[in-house]
Formats: sequence, structure tokens, C-alpha cells
Amino acid sequence: MNGTMIDDMHYHIKAWHRLLNELGAGISMERMKEECYGKNN
Repeated sequence: MNGTMIDDMHYHIKAWHRLLNELGAGISMERMKEECYGKNN
């Protein structure tokens, strides 16, 4: 029920940001937000 009953996008973005940077991506939080928010599948 993600996004329906609770707004957990902040935690989702934070987890991906941490993982990608641990793997050496060197991506900023601003870039993560640009890539993840407002996209349609």
C-alpha cells in the first residue's frame, strides 16, 4: 500500500541514495529526487 495509505517516498529515495553511493555512484540527493519524483511508468 505504499503511496496509498502512507507516504514513504522519502525513505525509498534515502535508501536508494545510500545504496548507490555505497556502490560508488557519487549521486547527489537532489539528482535522486529529480530522477525519481514525478515519473510515470
